[in-house]
Amino acid sequence: MLRDVRQALPHAPLVPTGGVTMRTAPDWIAAGAVAVGMGGELTRAAPADVRTFLSALTS
Repeated sequence: MLRDVRQALPHAPLVPTGGVTMRTAPDWIAAGAVAVGMGGELTRAAPADVRTFLSALTS
């Protein structure tokens, strides 16, 4: 769906927020999101899992 929106609005920076998880965040970025919003997924996860996830995103 995000790819469809990007085709219609190629210059609009899109930031999905609802339902984004550590597992799906890379897919959103690959589909054209400039960032993702994640709240509960990060606050409920173990700190080590969050560090691993953030390290993977920045490498």
